[in-house]
Parts: sequence; structure tokens; C-alpha cells
Amino acid sequence: HNFKFGFQYWNKNEGSIGDYVDNYSAQNDAYTNWQVREYFIYANYSKKVSEHLNLSSLTYYRYCDFGDNSKGTNFVAYGNGGVSDYGFIAGTALPHYSSLNYYEASNELRSEMKALYTSNDQFDVLAGTEFTTGILQANYLTTSLDPAVVYGHAPDSAGGNNLTTYTFSGYATAGYKNLKHHLNIDLGGRVDNNRFREQQGYGTVFNPRVD
Repeated sequence: HNFKFGFQYWNKNEGSIGDYVDNYSAQNDAYTNWQVREYFIYANYSKKVSEHLNLSSLTYYRYCDFGDNSKGTNFVAYGNGGVSDYGFIAGTALPHYSSLNYYEASNELRSEMKALYTSNDQFDVLAGTEFTTGILQANYLTTSLDPAVVYGHAPDSAGGNNLTTYTFSGYATAGYKNLKHHLNIDLGGRVDNNRFREQQGYGTVFNPRVD
């Protein structure tokens, strides 16, 4: 009764009408469409160790990507600069539609453990640790061929197109309430250490909290 396990999946497949105007992109789901999917699995455990102490942990993994029906078709014409003046007048470069297929994928693993200690109705302490890691795609994979997950390529990026991130965190907060004297005090702090590609990231940051 202390353990919960869950799974979630959603698939959003829709046209892009409203995002673009028709002098830029074809307003037809056969030519301009966006399909985004997410897979999410989690495990949660909570335990009341004593009258004053509660322990809990949450771990989840999620994966997000584009479906094969993610594509855009742009209108290439004189009015939007896609066809040159000379090409338009000479008829050597006529207005046309140009289709591009897209693909992107990323994943994340996150685990958090925390403890809540309550001594009485006036005082409590919450402390915990958190670890998050994931692989993020920097740029879309694009191609005129279908599907983009097979034939797509991304612009050149130093270090590659995928970024591996790591974040280690620790936090603690203490609260005191005195209803008789209309007093409510919260003091705490959080430390985060973030890295991606082993060498980059925002490093170690401390954020205090006073309420």
C-alpha cells in the first residue's frame, strides 16, 4: 500500500492552422502538420516511519519525440523573397511549395527522495535530494524525404547534436507557525549543480528562501 506505479502515453497529431499565415506555409494537414508524442513511467514510494517522520521517493522516466507526421510545406514565391525579381519576370523560377519533414527526440530520468519531520503543530522540517539526467537534441533533424528519423540531418553543432545533462540538487526548509501571535516563518535553501557535456552548464548555485 506504500508503493505506486504508473504509465502514461499521449499522442498529439494536428494541423498547424493558426500558427502560420497562408503566404508562408500551406494550410492543409496533408502538407503542414505537427505530431508530438510522450511516454512517461513512474514509481512512487511513501512510508510513515513514526508519528513525526515521513519518507517518500519519486522516480520517473519520460521520452518525447516527433511522429512521422511532422512536416512543414512553405510557399516559395516572389512576395516572400523566395523567388528573385529576375526569375519571376523571366519565368525561370516560378512560385512553388517546398516540403520539409522534421524529427526530434529527448529523454529524462529524475529521482527525488525527501523526508518530512514534524515535531508538533508549530514546527516542521523538510529535506531532500534530487538527481536529474537526460539527453536533449539540440537541432531538428530535417529532410525532404520521409521519414525524417531515418533520412534527416541536423546543422553542424560543436560537440554533436545531442546534449547529455546532469543536475544534482539538495534542499532543506524549516517552518514555524504560531497562530496565537499571527507568526509564520519559513527558512530554507537549495543547492543545484548542473553540467552538460561534462564541462559546461551553470555549475553550482545556492538559492536561499526566507518567508
